[in-house]
Amino acid sequence: GGKGLALAGVIMGYLSLALLGVVIPIIALMAGIALPVFSEVQLRGKQTQSLAHAKMIGTACKLYALDHDGSFPKNLEELVPHDLPDRSAFICPLSGPSVPMGYEYFGGKDSDPPDRVLLVSKAADRKGRRIVLHVDTSGAIEKYPP
Repeated sequence: GGKGLALAGVIMGYLSLALLGVVIPIIALMAGIALPVFSEVQLRGKQTQSLAHAKMIGTACKLYALDHDGSFPKNLEELVPHDLPDRSAFICPLSGPSVPMGYEYFGGKDSDPPDRVLLVSKAADRKGRRIVLHVDTSGAIEKYPP
């Protein structure tokens, strides 16, 4: 009776140690694979939000130009509150909330060439890419200056 229970306990102890020796490295390997994927997803989310903010600013500049003989505002502050409800669009998620104006604005006219740069994010991602918005409100995540 007692010897059988002791033997079963020893066998179960060694099996649990062997199982932990296999399971823990597998979990660590899976975590090592998953963490870079999560950080890349987080970066993509910030890029998408930054591009959406830039397009919102570009659309507001187009609306401003309709009321001002085709001229864009001299600075982005002129868009608030008539064309933008508040300054939250000026915060670039790539820069973070501590930077109140996350974009460099170049101004111009609605009649400028469509591929002329209207604004660029001040912050870049790990690969040096920025949000670039053109006069025609097309935007991209690219190296700037090219």
